[in-house]
Amino acid sequence: MKILIVEDSRANLAVLRQYVEQFGATALCAESGETALQLYEQNRPDLILLDIVLPGMDGLAVARQVRAMEKGGDWTPIIFLSSLGKDDDIEKGIAAGGDDYLLKPISEIVLGAKIRAMQRLVLMRASLVSLTRKLDAANQELIRISSRDGLTGIANRRYFDEALSLEWRRARRHSNPVALLMCDVDYFKLYNDTYGHLGGDETLKTFANLRKEHCRQGDVACRDGGEEFMLMLPKMPIGA
Repeated sequence: MKILIVEDSRANLAVLRQYVEQFGATALCAESGETALQLYEQNRPDLILLDIVLPGMDGLAVARQVRAMEKGGDWTPIIFLSSLGKDDDIEKGIAAGGDDYLLKPISEIVLGAKIRAMQRLVLMRASLVSLTRKLDAANQELIRISSRDGLTGIANRRYFDEALSLEWRRARRHSNPVALLMCDVDYFKLYNDTYGHLGGDETLKTFANLRKEHCRQGDVACRDGGEEFMLMLPKMPIGA
C-alpha cells in the first residue's frame, strides 16, 4: 500500500512517515501542494494524508486537483490533517473532496484505525466496480444474443422491427427514402428434403453471408425465420 503524506512541517512529516511505515505501507512524502500533485500523478497512491495549511497551494486546492485528475472509476481516499477543528473547517474539507478529517496532534492508534477503514472501503469499492463491469458485459452480451439470429448471425426480426421504426422516423424527418427488399430462397423445402437439414442450414448461412458482404454500412439484413430474408436500405439513392 502506498500512502502519500503532504505536510510542510518536517518534524510532523517524519512522525507521520514513521507511523505509516510501522503500519507496513510505503510512504511518499511532499512538503508542498505542487510536489504532492506531481507525486500523485507519478505514483497513484492508495491513500493521501493531507495537511490543510501548506505554503502556496493549500490542502483544499490540492484535494480539488486530485479529484479533477482522477479518471473514470478511480478514487483515492483523502484524510485531512489539521489543527483547525471548527465545524466549518471540517465541512470545507469534505466539500473539497476529503473523506475524513483528523485533528492535530495525530494519534498513531487513531491514524492506523482510519487507514484500515479506508483500506476496507477501497477493497469494497474495487469489488463493486469489478462486479459492475462484469454485469455490464453480461448485459451487452444478452442484448447481442437477443438481437441476432442463432443460425446465421445476422439480425433477427425483433432487431429489424426496431431498426425499421427508427429509420422510418428518421426518413420522415429528413425526407429521405428507405428501400425494403424481401426475398425467399426458392425450392428450399426440396433442397432440405434432398440434402438434409444440415445442408439446408449451411445454405442459409451462405446466403446470409452474401447479404452481409454486399450490404453498405447502415443497411440492415435480417432473417425472418425459415428461408425468408429482408434487407433495409436507408437513404437508398435512385438507380442504386
